[in-house]
Amino acid sequence: FHVRENCATMMQDFQPSFERFINTINKEQARDLVRSINLFMKNFRAKEVDSESDSKAVQDFLAYMAFTAFPRHPLWAGSSPEDLETAIEGLEKYLLTKLFDRTFGVDALDRERDTAIGLRLQALQFIRPEHLEIAHEFANDAALLLAQKELAKINMFKSPRDKLACILSCCRVISNLLASKKYGAGADDFTPVLIYVTIKAHPDALASNLAFIERFRMSSRLVSEVSYMFVQMQSAVAFVEMLDVRTSLKVDQDELIAHMLAAGAFTDADLAMLQQPEPRGGSVSALQSQSSEAAAVALVEAAEARSAASKSAGAKQSADLIDFDSGAEPHARPGTSGDAWPSSATGAAFEGHTHGSASGHSPQARNPGHSQADSQSDAWRSQAPQHSRTPSTTFANLLDSEMPNP
Repeated sequence: FHVRENCATMMQDFQPSFERFINTINKEQARDLVRSINLFMKNFRAKEVDSESDSKAVQDFLAYMAFTAFPRHPLWAGSSPEDLETAIEGLEKYLLTKLFDRTFGVDALDRERDTAIGLRLQALQFIRPEHLEIAHEFANDAALLLAQKELAKINMFKSPRDKLACILSCCRVISNLLASKKYGAGADDFTPVLIYVTIKAHPDALASNLAFIERFRMSSRLVSEVSYMFVQMQSAVAFVEMLDVRTSLKVDQDELIAHMLAAGAFTDADLAMLQQPEPRGGSVSALQSQSSEAAAVALVEAAEARSAASKSAGAKQSADLIDFDSGAEPHARPGTSGDAWPSSATGAAFEGHTHGSASGHSPQARNPGHSQADSQSDAWRSQAPQHSRTPSTTFANLLDSEMPNP
């Protein structure tokens, strides 16, 4: 179950491109770009924390640089679309790494969810594959352990792309396992395995990690197969977050209650729910399939809408373009504090850009901490009818393709 590109390998492969980006913006010709980047970081840090506006500010800035500033800059004149894409990937990694302390785990709701999910993951360590109705042929200890290790690396990195790569690598291991045992394996098989891997990996700050990726990964990159795998991860976390004794786990309810109480994972509200009538039953696989596939469709559509809106926002800024030929004071070198240089006309031009419409942003961004998967979690209890549209991509179809670029 070798993974051609695990998350560490993907980071190493991207490192030369990132270093080229840093070397490029260190050039004298890039001083206006550097001024714009530093001014953005300075103004961003001066703002009060607000997940919705923070996400919009970063997305707008990346869109402006991707679709307006970089393509019109002499350093990228005549560059291929691939070179421009690499430059924007470098900018996203540089920007979010520098702003990591200001963007990751700063939302109170995210931290609250981190704690609650962490307690539940601790309580569920007794779970075995059969408790999630995982077929015996998929309970491969070596493959599942490898998937756990890939997911557990998520807190080693500070950029949205790098964190997302760990999720994709974990999903790739699971996909390879399923395809080696069953032709045409899909969400019915995949989702319970991912839930099991997530429980056993028990990574810290899961809610904060998923929110960080969703808010700050450039929206034009969070599409297609990448979106589908990301929403599967959201669904797995939502299942853990919303799980109670009435969930159709193949486990003794008293045993589950005992583990949850011992870990402090059940609140008074959870215990009160035990007195309510039990909803109609159903297998974990069927309930997960309905919710995760519907959630995947919604996330892909939302991401594509964000991408189109970002391109439109960037294209409208021609009047605010940086005058790269004008004189300017000495620039601040990358890696230095955004506070080290004064405000400039360049930065002011971008400030005029960042107040566009938020209509391209997903419902998740407007409701921080509440993911698309969260909105689907009630389907696991009510067995809502399956979404009329389902993604055409199955995990078996992805096996012989290259790992999607996160």
